[in-house]
Amino acid sequence: MTTTTTTPKGIGGGMQQQQLPVSAVLYLVALWTLINVVFWIRRRCAKKDQKQNQHQNQKQLSAPLVEAELVSALHVRIFTRATRWAAVRDAGDVETNTTLSRFYAAGIYCTATLMILSLGALAIAGAQIALLLGARIGIGGGTRTMASADEQPDLAAAAINSSNAPLLLRPVIPGVTLPAAHLAHYAVALGACAVVHEMGHAVAAACVARVRVRRIGVFVLGVYPGAFVDVERAQLATRSLRAQLGVACAGVWHNAVVGAAAWALVGAGALRFLLLAAGWAAVADGVAVVDVARHSPLAGTLLPLRSVVYRIDDVALADRPAGSWWRWSSPHAPADAVVTGSAVQKWTHVLTATTHNSETAGRGFCAHTDENVDDGLCCEMSSRFPLGESPDSGVFCFERHAAADRQSAAAVQLPPPAMCFELGSVLQRSGAMRCERDADCGSSSSNNDSVCVTPRSPFRAGRVARVYYRDLLSQDRGMAIYVGSLRDLWLQVQVSALVPPLLPEAADGSADADAGAGAGVRNLVLRLLSRLPAWCETSIQYTLSFSIAFALLNSVPAWHLDGDHVLRLLLVMAVSRIRRRKRSQSHKCPADGASLRDSPSAEDKTILSGAALRIHRTVTALSTALLAWCVIGSIVVLLVC
Repeated sequence: MTTTTTTPKGIGGGMQQQQLPVSAVLYLVALWTLINVVFWIRRRCAKKDQKQNQHQNQKQLSAPLVEAELVSALHVRIFTRATRWAAVRDAGDVETNTTLSRFYAAGIYCTATLMILSLGALAIAGAQIALLLGARIGIGGGTRTMASADEQPDLAAAAINSSNAPLLLRPVIPGVTLPAAHLAHYAVALGACAVVHEMGHAVAAACVARVRVRRIGVFVLGVYPGAFVDVERAQLATRSLRAQLGVACAGVWHNAVVGAAAWALVGAGALRFLLLAAGWAAVADGVAVVDVARHSPLAGTLLPLRSVVYRIDDVALADRPAGSWWRWSSPHAPADAVVTGSAVQKWTHVLTATTHNSETAGRGFCAHTDENVDDGLCCEMSSRFPLGESPDSGVFCFERHAAADRQSAAAVQLPPPAMCFELGSVLQRSGAMRCERDADCGSSSSNNDSVCVTPRSPFRAGRVARVYYRDLLSQDRGMAIYVGSLRDLWLQVQVSALVPPLLPEAADGSADADAGAGAGVRNLVLRLLSRLPAWCETSIQYTLSFSIAFALLNSVPAWHLDGDHVLRLLLVMAVSRIRRRKRSQSHKCPADGASLRDSPSAEDKTILSGAALRIHRTVTALSTALLAWCVIGSIVVLLVC
């Protein structure tokens, strides 16, 4: 087994890879500046042409197929007016009892249910934020926990620390709460969910309610992509209440359907089944490395591509039967930490959800006390220097293993509580000598020069990880030692549970392929096929999360959201039914069961008044205030907790 050691230089807080690079911010500013300049030049040219040609306005009505509009300095729209979805009839409602109508009728019940769930979720999230902020400022016996009084965490560190808090609602900020490496997945998923949402309104308006769609397009607001649709509101108001409800609920219904489909792909295993049927092979004992970031200290030969990581520290990544979430296989055998779930889930859990080295190491490492090279700076760890202040990157601080420390608590002479050793030599020698107590490190009881230690990790950015891997083709095994933030390791190394079908063929003809002209194309295709499962799974997971968020958020009866219109139409429908029932009873006529499918009368158009109007205004105001509290409070929690 070969062993390689890597220590990232200048790691600082250990979370620099999580922050959005300064270059990306500069590119974004330059892009929006260029967009504003282009639209300014375009407006000047349009005014000049309008003066020269008096018939310019008539030509513009039929000339452009796609138009662009700069709404504000950071808001641009791209849309089309050429929407001829269906034959639109201005007279009467042509809604029929078709399959499409029944499909969007189911969306009404779904949106009404999600409205109740979203209000409950907002209430829980608001209470959680109030409790966290109250504990932060000392209300209710809460205490403030910090590493030291003069050490303030940066925004990315706060985002990672708050990710462990039981928050139901978290802000989506690229580069802070979302990894900067996932910006492509984020943009694709968010844009797709926005388009699907607006397409729901457009399809329901044009094909069910038979209302003309004036414009449909996409927009970008800062860094957030989205979509919009513009329908003839005056024409929609002449349709039945059921048709109006179908249009208002169609966006939420589309997001719910897409979310269910995304869950079926990644949650129920449909994506894995499809890839296996297409020829991909499953990795049984770990995860396959499909990409390593160029800036990662593991890039190159330290962690080769097309290798299989089968263990991180003492955590085996092989699939195991479901049992306890975290358990040790045996207290006397070599420690094999087992986390239930798939190999990719174990990889993610170890690198993102563990805090200290003791959580992933079942036993300690044997070291000789005469090899202690403490220079007085090695164990001086802080949030600014999580790896210690020693200039020698190969030296690391170790502490007594917990079991060994308890056993020797009654001894007269104790070794120093913290010692410094050469990291590579201790971990290489530990392959044959693992320990739970000091006596395990010597062949006889008289050997008192050996101690059982583990790497010290008071900060997440100062973790030590042993990454065990094997080559997928030659089966050669190796170990890479990574020092730094394990979350950075998770962001830098992309893994997959599947390997592409062209891998064996590429290996058999590697010697000839390297000499041929098609070697570059073969390697490119192989890399793309290797990344495809992980890329698809990550994008679908983001699509699932954003679909749920879109459905719940737009169901809230707050101002300018779909839930506001849905609540108003539901109240109109309820009051209309009550009035018609009273009217039919007063005239001793049976109630018209199909009244909701008829066009509303002049009285029904202004029926939302009195108690119903007060209910609508009260619920909308309270929902808007609760939503604002949750959004602002979650950002404050991100900053201070």
